[in-house]
Amino acid sequence: MIQLKTAVLVACSLKMGSIIGGASKEDSNLLYDFGLYLGTAFQIHDDILDVFPNEDNFGKQVGGDIIEKKKTILFIDFLNKSTSKERILVDQILRDNKLDNEIKVAKVKEHFIKYSVLKVAEDHKNKFYNKAIRSIKSLSISNKKKQLIEGFAIDLMNRKF
Repeated sequence: MIQLKTAVLVACSLKMGSIIGGASKEDSNLLYDFGLYLGTAFQIHDDILDVFPNEDNFGKQVGGDIIEKKKTILFIDFLNKSTSKERILVDQILRDNKLDNEIKVAKVKEHFIKYSVLKVAEDHKNKFYNKAIRSIKSLSISNKKKQLIEGFAIDLMNRKF
């Protein structure tokens, strides 16, 4: 799901632009890969910020993905590591209409912390980001243009909310 959302949109946009701009097939494919990897890293980063926001993100609703029961990398990792009893408990927490959303998020977040899902998500985000940067370095364009593209990637990944 992660790659079928933001990542493919970014990848296709870059590839279409490269084709229209007259890039070689190899460079078009490298730009597609760059977009796919960067978009994946961006989506994981977005999933992380939803549950573990920076202090600059104060005021934004935390845990919207948890409330909506989205299958983020954090939630999937929790499901893979937790016991069946814990999965049932989390499901009950999320279904409980009497619980305030903030309490639901806090309780689910406790489970996320218990299983270190943030570290796994950060590792995956970094892996995809590094793949994106490697794709840029393989392009047959000037170093100045590569730096512009890398600057875009850095700006995108440094967003705080």
